[in-house]
Amino acid sequence: MNKYELFLKQKNYNNEILKTSKLRKVVVDEEKNIWYFTIELDDFVDADLLFTFTKTIKDYFKHPNINFIDVRFIHLNDKNFEKYALNYFERSLRYIGEIKPSFLALENFEVTFENNQYLIHIDKSSLWIEEYIPEMALVFDDINIKPTIKVLIDEELETLNEKIDERVKTRTDRLKEIRQPKKEVVAERTFRKRSSAEVVPISKIPLDQLGLDKYLNENGTNFFIVEGEIFEINIRAIKNFHLLEMIIADELDAITIKSFIYQPRDLEFAEKLKPGQFIQAEGEAKFDTFSQDVTIITNKYSLIEGAKQETRKDRAKEKRVELHVHTKMSDLDGIADAKDYIERAIHYGHKAIAFTDHNGVYAFPDIYNATKGKDIKPIYGVELDVVNSDEFIVLSGYNEEASLSELTYVVFDIESTGLSATNDSIIEIGAVKIKKGEIIDRFQSFINPEVPLSEFIKNFTGITDEDLMDAKKIDEVLPEFINFIEDAILVAHNASFDINFIKEKAENYGYQVNNDYIDTLNLARYFYYDKIKRFNLKALSKHFKVELENHHRADEDAEATSQIWLKMIYDLKELNIKTNKELLESIKSEESYKHMFPYHVTVLAKNQDGYKDLFKIVSKALTDNYYDGPRTLKSTLDNNRKNILIGSACDKGEVFDTALNGRYEKLVEVIKYYDYIEVQPPSSYQHLIDKMENGYEIITGVITKIIKTAKSLDKIVVATGNAHYLDETDDFYRKIYVRAPITGGGLHPLFGVEDLPKQYYRTTNEMLEEFDFLEENLAKEIVVTNTNLINNQISHVKAFPDELYSLPDDAFVHIGVKSIKVETEKLVYEEAEKLYGKNLHPIVKERIEKELDSISGNKFAPIYYISHLLVKKSLEDGYLVGSRGSVGSSFIATLMNITEVNPLKPHYRCKNGDFTVFNLTNDEIYKYGISEEEKEFQKYFEGVQSGFDLPDQNCPNCNSPLIKDGHDIPFETFLGFKGDKVPDIDLNFSGDYQATAHSYIRELLGEDYSFRAGTISTVADRTAYGYVMNFLDENQIRVRKAQVNRIVNKIKGVKRSTGQHPGGIVVVPRDKTIYDITPIQYPANDTSSSWYTTHFDYHAFEDNLLKLDVLGHDDPTMIKFLMDEVKKNPDDFPFEKATDIPLADKNVLKMFSETNIIGVKEDDILSEVASYGIPEFGTPFTREMLNETKPDSFAGLVKISGLSHGTDVWLKNARDLINGNTEFKKIDFNDIIACRDDIMVQLTEMGLEPLKAFDIMEFVRKGRPSKDLKTWGSYVTEMEKHNVPKWYIWSASQIKYMFPKAHATAYVIMALRIAWFKLYSPLLFYSAFFSTRAVQFDYESMVIGYNAIKNKLRQLEEIPIYQRKVKDNDLIVTLGVALEMVKRGFKFLPVSIEKSEAKKFVIEDDGLRMPFVSVDGLGEQVALGIVEARNEREFSSVEDVLERTRINKTVNILLEEYGAYGKLKEKDEKIMQGLFANL
Repeated sequence: MNKYELFLKQKNYNNEILKTSKLRKVVVDEEKNIWYFTIELDDFVDADLLFTFTKTIKDYFKHPNINFIDVRFIHLNDKNFEKYALNYFERSLRYIGEIKPSFLALENFEVTFENNQYLIHIDKSSLWIEEYIPEMALVFDDINIKPTIKVLIDEELETLNEKIDERVKTRTDRLKEIRQPKKEVVAERTFRKRSSAEVVPISKIPLDQLGLDKYLNENGTNFFIVEGEIFEINIRAIKNFHLLEMIIADELDAITIKSFIYQPRDLEFAEKLKPGQFIQAEGEAKFDTFSQDVTIITNKYSLIEGAKQETRKDRAKEKRVELHVHTKMSDLDGIADAKDYIERAIHYGHKAIAFTDHNGVYAFPDIYNATKGKDIKPIYGVELDVVNSDEFIVLSGYNEEASLSELTYVVFDIESTGLSATNDSIIEIGAVKIKKGEIIDRFQSFINPEVPLSEFIKNFTGITDEDLMDAKKIDEVLPEFINFIEDAILVAHNASFDINFIKEKAENYGYQVNNDYIDTLNLARYFYYDKIKRFNLKALSKHFKVELENHHRADEDAEATSQIWLKMIYDLKELNIKTNKELLESIKSEESYKHMFPYHVTVLAKNQDGYKDLFKIVSKALTDNYYDGPRTLKSTLDNNRKNILIGSACDKGEVFDTALNGRYEKLVEVIKYYDYIEVQPPSSYQHLIDKMENGYEIITGVITKIIKTAKSLDKIVVATGNAHYLDETDDFYRKIYVRAPITGGGLHPLFGVEDLPKQYYRTTNEMLEEFDFLEENLAKEIVVTNTNLINNQISHVKAFPDELYSLPDDAFVHIGVKSIKVETEKLVYEEAEKLYGKNLHPIVKERIEKELDSISGNKFAPIYYISHLLVKKSLEDGYLVGSRGSVGSSFIATLMNITEVNPLKPHYRCKNGDFTVFNLTNDEIYKYGISEEEKEFQKYFEGVQSGFDLPDQNCPNCNSPLIKDGHDIPFETFLGFKGDKVPDIDLNFSGDYQATAHSYIRELLGEDYSFRAGTISTVADRTAYGYVMNFLDENQIRVRKAQVNRIVNKIKGVKRSTGQHPGGIVVVPRDKTIYDITPIQYPANDTSSSWYTTHFDYHAFEDNLLKLDVLGHDDPTMIKFLMDEVKKNPDDFPFEKATDIPLADKNVLKMFSETNIIGVKEDDILSEVASYGIPEFGTPFTREMLNETKPDSFAGLVKISGLSHGTDVWLKNARDLINGNTEFKKIDFNDIIACRDDIMVQLTEMGLEPLKAFDIMEFVRKGRPSKDLKTWGSYVTEMEKHNVPKWYIWSASQIKYMFPKAHATAYVIMALRIAWFKLYSPLLFYSAFFSTRAVQFDYESMVIGYNAIKNKLRQLEEIPIYQRKVKDNDLIVTLGVALEMVKRGFKFLPVSIEKSEAKKFVIEDDGLRMPFVSVDGLGEQVALGIVEARNEREFSSVEDVLERTRINKTVNILLEEYGAYGKLKEKDEKIMQGLFANL
């Protein structure tokens, strides 16, 4: 076999003509050092194939001593040339054009072939073409063809000059389309004389003071004019002027612009500026010492109309469809939002776009929302990590059962020039033969690959070219090795690699190697996964204590593997696996999939059923088959294949990997599985190209191989972008994530890659240009034709239904409730009559009817009824439940005991049902009438905003004390003005009881119909900032802070992980499945969780599934703690139930406005109010609010609660109004806006229509006045018509977020119950607070007493707020309460090994005993262990304590210092263990 025949054998050409070609002669020109090959072909082949074949020959035979190789062909059958003639002309023209670009002018002319001559059809002005003909003819000499080339003048042809003119015009038109529109200054504000500065790119402005000084010296000015898009803008009022700050950005940089505004007209102009607009700003660049950044102090800025960022256009007549896109929902990988891609696809004019995020479909809700009403089809898909457990090979097979220790093995290893069994060569084989557990022979041979080794291989293996120079060639070594192995079982580490190489090379030379084999790598993964973290040969050698010095040398690796295998046989015996049959049968598919490396597969939903199947596939990967990441079993795809399309994905897919590294037979096998085959542009494989010599040629060859193989199997081949971002320049942002730490540990797959693959969203022409190495028609087929073909196989999918999937009316038949609707109405009216008597007041009756109509009509009754059952059970179990959110706006919720908040207007009611009275308006008096008794009560309602603040009165009918209630909260704030908004019922259960409540829901509905509400954690600003700064530091890149902010804004929002709502539970009706709405998964991928969560963030489907918020909260826990003591000592308290604790006690209310009521002075406790420790009112922020407002009513406290939870409702707003720090007069605290509901109620009272008042409330509570000035202006006009005060309108305009009044009211109810104990049973209160709410303690200060606590508190408060840690703030709260307690005459008793509890502050005669957890370093589990050990048996000595608990040395020293051991002896004098332990 000569070397040319060996070349053909190794290349394994499919084309029969190339396969049978012959090398006729080689002529060597010794003078010029040129070799001339003459090759004989039976017939002509495609020109592209022949040119590629020629290049391959030249590459194969190239040698440092040969200057050039010239390849010429002889064709035995020259009759078929006409079939390929035009193909050869085009290819020849392309070839010579690469050398001499001027020849490409010939592409402008039509060429035909007839009678063995080429005719170039030219116009009358193009005779100059004739001078190119002789050189063109020479190109055909290499293929031994001598056609005639002539020009044919066609008088009717458009001349080339005319064509050029036409192209110039077309190009000009195109430039007009993409050129930035003419920028026109439409408005400007000038404050000083214009300088002589010119517009410069922002990047030209220096970064620091040194740079500014240098620039000034060189240019004589630091004045600049810059243009850019407004990225951020903020206007701050500062006494006599306003400060405008904005960040503007051009293509490459960003800078902060500042302007001081003094005139109202200038402020009006500035307030109209918003992000996205383009401005020109002129001013002096200065270094801002506060921000430590160069900024421009502007003298002039102008709004530029028509300016916008230039965006690429897709100008192809026939456009492609992108079928492989990653959004920000691909973990720390994708950079663009789904919305960005969709807008770009529409801009390109693409019909559709497919989304294929990694192992999840989190972006589907965003895709759905972004495509609503748009003329584009979203294709819903996913890119999965797939494993095929059938391919997990530990033992490939056996002929007959035999003992593992008795069999004969050849343990071998190879070294090669690369990873490809087809393209690379073996350079060393090492082997060890084992028989009956003994090594009986060895084999080692270097192999000359006949090509120089790469530096990587030399460094990796230690093998040099000199080692191989005199070695045998593969055709000599291979027969020797085959004779060596005989019929032994082969053993290798990562056997598939070594076996593939041996089989490929053997078949090239006519041999067959079909020995069974064992893979020690897979065996290690399967049986040793819990003992070893890594499974490479080095790690295994260390585990098995096997010597391995020269790793990556075949003989030594084989030796080490043989020793490892012998030790594995012994371990397998210990597992009762003694034979080959038992070994094979021990490998279970339900376990083996966990130990495989996944490969990527793309899946697209063909239709609505496929969309649901996609959910099932993803859910299974994220639940049942989650192991070190989501894994999709190939069998799962097979079972759901009917309505999906399966694609071969990217370079991580098995098709590409097999084409690059595997055997042709395997490539055919894997391609057959897919519905369509993907190839990406060569630049998408840049990370692979850079690793290989001739990388580009190898990758384009692999792509070509995939295309041709797939087409031979009638598979659709599509070119996809594997897009991770929009524009090529965005790869900068992706680099940041490639180098960022991955949640849960690990590195990005591209970590360490210098030049990232170019994976942006390409236009059709950009994609076609990438595939210019293919024949033009073929490139168009895979880029345009086939991507549209796949798109046409996919139907439009509706991602979310238009209806609410509520529970059916008979959902609770199993607990005796035949109809939820009937049962709900029954409960409501029974409770209403219980509270208000048989003859319901018209206001009560109308409110019930109004709400029931909405609740029943919209199928909301089930969620109310479930909530009722949950609260009922919690109360029965002794735990109070507090409501939160807006559910307290619903009177039906009140009547069903879901909330304690009564949303009706303030009113009196008789406990016997004899009398109910409301404050009636004239309209209501006209509508309902009014009795004399009611008239008498109207005066009591004046100025009252909460029923709890009404004066005490008796019933005019039965003389019993009237019950006061009602907080005036409109129902509309819960279910919307039409009452059709899906309810979100939030309930605060005790943290101790939350899990029980959750379990009860599952008990009621079933495990398959109740799920925790999922959340998606994305990269927030602060985290993104950290990523950016780390990246810039590592790469020594300097940018200004404004540019950092811009980069941060670009990369934030990328998915990091998932989680679950703290208490949200989604319920599914039994006639549906969760997959009708969302996939499922474990929360944060925690496979130990007993609950599944929804895959989508729960907000995505809030209109489709009902959700309960069953939250854990400290208040109910604290109430339970207090009431347990009440039950123990009932005679000491004037109530038996928590619901009977007085809420209108005037003395209790005084604690929120003074300190005298608890017997201390303000200076004593560093506070003007006595609200320490009272929920909602004990923090420094709320105490400061109380100091300034001094509320003396329940309604006042509700206002405080609302103000403290809102954004820009107190600060920069109400606070300034009540202190007179605005242009308006001082506003009374009772009049200010505090809660969102106030707006609707107050505006309605001022005369606005309820719907308009509702709309304004919704607009304000979402903070939209500052974002949508036009709409706000219309609302202002409407309010001014009804004489709404100007201060009120101003206040509303400042608000960014508002708290619901029902929520605030619920909080205050809980707070006042707890506050009652603080006043009347203080030690119990402090015990409850420190035992249930405090999280940080300072043991020594608390035990020492008042002065120590006060000093420590002052130290903490001196720390600037922005420098305080969370534990500092927690400790401030604890010490504030502690200071107050000791000043009231109580003290903290030191920790005692005999008396202290683990967490509870035990009440003793003169104070509270410190628990074990209050000791620094003593954790909860250790504390519980101490108490448990003490309860088992009293401690007899310090030694006994230390032996029976987990108290460490450090904590022990502290306990000794604190005297915790009391009179305990150091050691026992008698035996405390064994037989005499209890004597």
